[in-house]
Amino acid sequence: MKLSTAEWQKIQRECSKLKAQWYKEYPICIFCLQGVKKGAGQLCHKVPRSWVSKLFSIFELQTKKENTGLGHPICHTIYDDDKKLASVALPGFWQVMDDIKSFEPDYYNLIKSKL
Repeated sequence: MKLSTAEWQKIQRECSKLKAQWYKEYPICIFCLQGVKKGAGQLCHKVPRSWVSKLFSIFELQTKKENTGLGHPICHTIYDDDKKLASVALPGFWQVMDDIKSFEPDYYNLIKSKL
């Protein structure tokens, strides 16, 4: 489903708010569990933005706090591009997977089956 510009902008605004919240509440990379300096991290989605959920709308999934956290760019890239490597190289990987299991079990099962 293609989003309108207004819908996309609304998601981006909410994601910006989430990123600011994470810097205040938990400025730790969800993947490597090390500190993230202000301005050096990215807002990461545990379930990727491209996933089509049976449980949540696009807006809900992309702006769901439980689906986000801060991450270093390199950690985020490893997580997105190579789940097998992430599962052994990133100490926060399994906590991220447990989080996913609690709200998006279909995605959790897909990733788990590939490890």
